[in-house]
Amino acid sequence: MNKNAKVAVLLGLLVAAAVGAGLYRLSIWSLQGSVEVHAWVGTQEVTANAKITKGWIMSVNPLEESYSHYTPYTFPNLSNGYWFLEVKYQDQPTQSKGITIDNNSFREDFYFTPSNDGTLTIHAYLDNGDVGATITIDGVAGSWTTGVVLTLSAGEYTVHAHFLSYPDKTENATVFANQYVDLNFYWYSSPVTCTLTVTAGNGGDTDSGGANYLEQGDSIDVTAAPRQGFTFNHWTLDGVNVGQGTDNGDGTFTYHFMQSDQQNHVLIAVFTDEGSFKFDQNTFVLLGMVAVVVFVVLAAVAIGRARRRN
Repeated sequence: MNKNAKVAVLLGLLVAAAVGAGLYRLSIWSLQGSVEVHAWVGTQEVTANAKITKGWIMSVNPLEESYSHYTPYTFPNLSNGYWFLEVKYQDQPTQSKGITIDNNSFREDFYFTPSNDGTLTIHAYLDNGDVGATITIDGVAGSWTTGVVLTLSAGEYTVHAHFLSYPDKTENATVFANQYVDLNFYWYSSPVTCTLTVTAGNGGDTDSGGANYLEQGDSIDVTAAPRQGFTFNHWTLDGVNVGQGTDNGDGTFTYHFMQSDQQNHVLIAVFTDEGSFKFDQNTFVLLGMVAVVVFVVLAAVAIGRARRRN
C-alpha cells in the first residue's frame, strides 16, 4: 500500500470515528424519560415542593439541569442519566432519592407523617386593595400583619382584624389538618348601607329586631314564628330556598344573615297551613276517577230507563 492509500485509509477511519461519536452523542441526547411525583400525608394527597437535578453517580452536578414544581406533577423530557429528586412538605424533613432515567417513564410517591396542623392565610382589603391590618386570634399568643401564613392545630378559631380607624372586624375560621384555608377581611372607605327586606308569608310572623340596614360584614338573626294552624316550612333569600335555619325547638326558626356584599336582599319566611285541604296531582286524579264512575253510573241509569219505556 503506497503512502497516499495509507493517508486515505487513515482519513477514512478518522471520519468514521467522528461520525460514530457524533451519532452516539446524538443518540444519548435524544434518549429521554419522565418521572411522575406525588406526595401523601396518610391517605390524603397533598401539595409539596419537588425539585429534580441532574447529577453524576450519587452526587449533584450544579452545572447540569435542575427543575422545580409543586406536586402532583410529571417532570417531562428528562435526559438519560442519574437524577437527584427532593420533595419538601411544610416544615417536615426533606425527603430525597436518586433515580436513573433510561429512556423510561415511572412514578415516585413520597409519604409524610400525618399531622394535626393546617395552614391559615389571612389577607385584608380596603376598597379591594390589599392592606396590612393587625391580626390577633383568640387563644393564640401573638399578633401578625395580614399576608401572614400561619400553621395552626386543626380546629375553630376566632380571628380579629384592626386597620387604622376603621371598625374592627371579627371572623370565624375553621382550620383542617393538612389543608390550606384562606380568610379575608374587607373595609370600604365609603361604606355602603344595604337593606335587608324581611317579610312573612301567609300564616306567620318574622322578627329581625329592627336591624334591617346593614353594611358589608354586618350580620343579624331573623326569627320566624308560625300562627295557630300553620307550621314554618323554609326561608327564601332572593328567591332561593336556603333551608330552615336553626330550629329553636318551640316551633320557631332563626336564620343568620351575613351582609357579604354591597347589594340589597329580600328574606321571606314561608309557612304551611296544617288544616286546609290542598289539591295536588293525586287529588285531581282521584276526583277524575270519581267523575268517570259517576258518569258511567248515570249513563247506565239513563239507558235502563230508556229501555223500560220502550
